Amino acid sequence: MDRLDPDLHEAMTVNTIQTTFANAMKSLGLTKKGGAWYLHSDDTVLVVELQKSNFGLTYFVNVAVWLRSLGDSHFPKEHACHIRTRLGELVADPERIAELLDLERSVDDLQRADELEAELTTTLRWVFEATDSLGALSSKAGDRLRDHSLVTGAAQRLIAGEP
Repeated sequence: MDRLDPDLHEAMTVNTIQTTFANAMKSLGLTKKGGAWYLHSDDTVLVVELQKSNFGLTYFVNVAVWLRSLGDSHFPKEHACHIRTRLGELVADPERIAELLDLERSVDDLQRADELEAELTTTLRWVFEATDSLGALSSKAGDRLRDHSLVTGAAQRLIAGEP
């Protein structure tokens, strides 16, 4: 029986993560531009991005929010957003997300795809609710997001209703 070339197997697995991520973003209604996916509301732009580590076969899902009151940008870069975090900070089981996004950990490709898609969908739905408006960012879900994110001072003041 022929064994799968390790480089080919790695490429197939990488594609599983990338394909699963892209399919989840499409099913949630996000729009792709460059390497990021965007969801626009009147007050905010949600940015979700799949990032590969420079030091191995690990991926990260970056989640960020641009507040339109603080600047006009239709497709802001994730690193420039006012609120920034990673999916692993927002899920109930961060270790499992780390496993699913780390190709050096042994996880069946179908299981990886199914669990990753479910986690992306579940988590990003409540993130959508938390970021739909400035008011939503002050809600319980908004508090949860902000508690696990880097938030600029300007964003903190805007959400708090300060001048």
